[in-house]
Amino acid sequence: MAAKLPLKVGYITVDDPRDRRTWSGTNHYLLKALEARFEQVVVLGPLKPQPVLFLCRLFNALWLLLLRKRFNYRDSFAMAKAYRRSLRKRMREQRFDLLIAPAGLTTTALLDTDVPIVHINDRSLAGALEYHVILKDLLPFSRRDGLELERINLR
Repeated sequence: MAAKLPLKVGYITVDDPRDRRTWSGTNHYLLKALEARFEQVVVLGPLKPQPVLFLCRLFNALWLLLLRKRFNYRDSFAMAKAYRRSLRKRMREQRFDLLIAPAGLTTTALLDTDVPIVHINDRSLAGALEYHVILKDLLPFSRRDGLELERINLR
């Protein structure tokens, strides 16, 4: 087996990567692969920023009930800002060589860091609009904000 690379990697996930059930096990097994390859992997999840997450879910439920339109809170500026606050606290006084964020569109879009970020996803938001149930019948501002966050993140 090759020697581990002498890098400190921050692993950013919304759900707990130690739980094999989240995202079909992808986060868990990716964590195991990273730990086998890098000297130090720091788990920076799960990220469940309250009360913002609760309020966004409530806002989505109300719009669904009233207008049959969805608020894609998962890819919203409100959640991106909340993730940024949470990650600032978790990353304080730590120096990372690399950040890895599976399905990290919103977690890393507004993150202010000079550390390289590896973003891993199984689809683009633009390609999934009107395909996935949670991305159908979006409120116009929600669609626009999600696409803008994806653009910011990929840049």
